[in-house]
Amino acid sequence: MPFTDEVRAELAALPIERPCCRVAFLAAVARAVGAVHLHGGGRVHVELDLGLNVTARRVVRVLRDGGASCEIRTYQAHRFGQDTRFRIVLGEDDATRAMLVEAGVLGRSGAPLGELPAR
Repeated sequence: MPFTDEVRAELAALPIERPCCRVAFLAAVARAVGAVHLHGGGRVHVELDLGLNVTARRVVRVLRDGGASCEIRTYQAHRFGQDTRFRIVLGEDDATRAMLVEAGVLGRSGAPLGELPAR
């Protein structure tokens, strides 16, 4: 296993106990590997694309512990070999949207934010 994967796996094993830590974790993951797709009618679709299963499981656990809905999908990356990748698709429900607003991914209007809020 490459060193960076070892570090990511170790970081994914650290406990996230406080709500502020959960929000910071989600904000960091969304900024690093997230994609926001805008649809008509004010709908927003958010996906996170991860390479390690331990990290994907951690993100799903943090999302669900916060009341958000999501599903995890796998696919084969053809860019650099046949590695399995993990795509987490977030729900469009109110609880998920509220969590994304709190994390600074979306603004109160539902539009994606260009920068993290100062908080």
